[in-house]
Amino acid sequence: MRLKRTAVLLLTVLMIIGLYSSCGEKRPSLGNINKVIVVADSTLWLKVQDEVRDVLARKIFTPQPEAVFSFLQRNPDQLGRLSRVPNILLLGTLDAEGEVKEYVDNLLSESSREQVIQNNAFLFNKRDAWSTNQMLVVAVSNNVEDLQQDLQANSDQLFDIFNDFVNERVKTNLFRHMEKKELSERFMKEHGWSLRVQPDFFIVVDSLKERLTLLERLDPQRWISVYYEPSEDPYELSKSWMLQRRADISDPYYDGDYVTDKIDLTVREVDFCGFPAIQLTGVWQNDKKTRPAGGPFKSYGFYDPDAQRLYLVDMAVFAPGDKKLPYLRQLDVMARTFKTQTK
Repeated sequence: MRLKRTAVLLLTVLMIIGLYSSCGEKRPSLGNINKVIVVADSTLWLKVQDEVRDVLARKIFTPQPEAVFSFLQRNPDQLGRLSRVPNILLLGTLDAEGEVKEYVDNLLSESSREQVIQNNAFLFNKRDAWSTNQMLVVAVSNNVEDLQQDLQANSDQLFDIFNDFVNERVKTNLFRHMEKKELSERFMKEHGWSLRVQPDFFIVVDSLKERLTLLERLDPQRWISVYYEPSEDPYELSKSWMLQRRADISDPYYDGDYVTDKIDLTVREVDFCGFPAIQLTGVWQNDKKTRPAGGPFKSYGFYDPDAQRLYLVDMAVFAPGDKKLPYLRQLDVMARTFKTQTK
């Protein structure tokens, strides 16, 4: 596997930033935060577009498939008109020729170029390069074949750079004006954990006996819950444990909603608020209602060694006729404000 580390791209060595920046204070970026502009020579693009699509246009079943990011390709000579785009991915290879070679040479410092030659790095990122609230990522490999392999091997890493950046922007908007701080304080005092709560959420369940807190918001319906149980064994945490605990919660509190690992279930190992976690994404279903219902869900399972607890943080959306991913992202951002007394 050609997994490589990400390096930070310094303004002083990225000549094209100076080339396309104007003097004075940077203006904010403009445009769809769920779209990535991919800057690449048309010849290169023909050879790597499938790999880029696999990275950015990941499908989440809601139950209809929705892409996390959309993307557009633009040639390097159009870069000057893209200075206020929120998300930019620059692609290049060191063996490029002609005008493309000059474009690639201007991307990297000598030290960064040497890292690429030695196969030690291929991703470099810089925030607020030309505008505020902007993420610029440069992906450079020795040749096209290496670039294809690097995009495949580092797919999660590249996706997470843009995804985490968008989550930060969504978080700022969610809590820009109001939040239920009294609930966060209450959860910490009574349960030993807290998360930030938007003002439109209300409590459905908050039980010390059941060790469960369930919050809901309407128009459209969204749920987020936190469940925990004492455990001295971190190896109890597993996909099957998460699915079983979610089923235990769903029967009495979700009106019989259910999920199955046989339908579009994705499992990833991730970091969740400083805890090594298992992330499940998939589709919940309900066949008991007048009309069959369903929608996307996401769950995080993790172990807190300080409190000796297993946690399940779960969220779901029911928004028939609407795009579901924006609502699921908002829930995910809210979930990722989770903290315990020791973290």
